[in-house]
Amino acid sequence: MTPIQAQSLPAILDGKDVIAQGKTGSGKTAAFGLGLLNRLNVKRFRVQSLVLCPTRELADQVAIEIRKLARGIHNIKVLTCVVAYQLALKLALWNMARTSS
Repeated sequence: MTPIQAQSLPAILDGKDVIAQGKTGSGKTAAFGLGLLNRLNVKRFRVQSLVLCPTRELADQVAIEIRKLARGIHNIKVLTCVVAYQLALKLALWNMARTSS
């Protein structure tokens, strides 16, 4: 267990909010991923969690890590859904311009 996992995982498993910062490879994704998986009810067939990532690359990395952590748990599905940032930005700017006139 890495230092960031040792410090954050008990609070995460208790359902508390945690803000943590660490270098690449420090175990942040595993810490929150374990907490996320711990709270899922595999008998409920619906979306139970949503992880937002600022980049497509990070979303892919997080999905891969959560899939690895969930290997031993049945009925866990991980889906990566990426929204094009440029399109979202254009729509937001268009909405701002439309509502300000």
